[in-house]
Amino acid sequence: MQAILTRGALLSLLVAGSAHAEPIALVGGDVYTVSGAMLPGATVVMDKGKITAVGLDVAIPSGARVIDVRGKRVTPGLVDVDTQIGLLEVELEASTVDAFPRTPDPIRAAVYAGDAIDPLSTLVGVARRHGVTSVVSHPGGGLVAGRGAWLDLVGPRSPELYSAVVGPASLHIQLGEGGAEAVGGSRALAMSRLREAFDEARTYRAKKGLYERGDMYDMKTSRLDLEALDPALRGRLPVIVEVNRASDILAVLKLAKEEGLDIAILGGADAWLVADALARAKVPVIVNPLADLPSSFESRYARADNAALLAQAGVQVAISTRSSHNASGLRFHLANAVRAGLPPELALRAATLVPAEIFGMKGYGALERGKVANVVVWTGDPFEPSSYAETIIIRGEVQPTESRQTALARKYIQRVLK
Repeated sequence: MQAILTRGALLSLLVAGSAHAEPIALVGGDVYTVSGAMLPGATVVMDKGKITAVGLDVAIPSGARVIDVRGKRVTPGLVDVDTQIGLLEVELEASTVDAFPRTPDPIRAAVYAGDAIDPLSTLVGVARRHGVTSVVSHPGGGLVAGRGAWLDLVGPRSPELYSAVVGPASLHIQLGEGGAEAVGGSRALAMSRLREAFDEARTYRAKKGLYERGDMYDMKTSRLDLEALDPALRGRLPVIVEVNRASDILAVLKLAKEEGLDIAILGGADAWLVADALARAKVPVIVNPLADLPSSFESRYARADNAALLAQAGVQVAISTRSSHNASGLRFHLANAVRAGLPPELALRAATLVPAEIFGMKGYGALERGKVANVVVWTGDPFEPSSYAETIIIRGEVQPTESRQTALARKYIQRVLK
């Protein structure tokens, strides 16, 4: 199925097959469309999992559930693109961790996160309660870690629970210190092994018949890994490269041009130093605004205004918590990027429309007709700690705001009051 259908086709099938009881109309809120102007006092109408109308003079369908959101802010749902949500629960309990396969093989392209994601993970509800409606969950480790999946954080009673995973959404590669460690401690060796894997994948594609008859030389890369690398080499699967040092970023840009890869930089602590090169190459960068101090030798030039400097240079910036248990804090990461100089409108784009564009999820990231109805109503400015997500809608359905955290808080407050 994955080999035949594109991500867009898969998404269309999932949305078309949804069971939605009624249309929903959010009336009177300040609507931040992201793809266009902010619309004060506007209406957003959703039906069958998609947005059907956005505007100031919008007809509300008969039988629609009308939600008064006057005085509130309405935005697309937030997206965190660097997590292992659904792949781990308790990091120190190995039986709950599927995110980091324990194998010496540095090339793991065939590993697909969607095969192991648990949509009933307790982390899903915690992130969703804070306005995060989608994440990219991916495996880690090795040189080529595997393929990530786009996950909509639908509630446990949703009829779409086990169709919430859309993918494969990306191929994840780790270079710099991590990639060097995976192959024996050398950046040059890591780059050489990666080029070798790409070369073998192209040879396999061209001479598959010879390979299957055993009439070819032995390849270091397994058959399933070769097949998984092919969509990336054809430019059909985004390649997310985790790298921090400025010289490593430049090496990745060169590699991407040679191999014809559609890449984004993940981490990019030193990216501001090579912002002009990234802008010329039209390569986006996924940053954590709180990574403002060196965490290792390769990120010694990290600074808080990395995102702002990249945006000023014309680089497309996405923002991630780079966490699973703390993905709920995504809006505060956005706020810190604003504090460090990133314009608020770009901060909101960095966790909505830009992630959708990086991962080829064209139906997401903005409030406009035809988009997937992932929408959040905030009590105020989502970048302010005093505001919160009052109504969360995913695929056109109002979601529960309950999570394991809220349940535990209520339990222990009641115990104290007794």
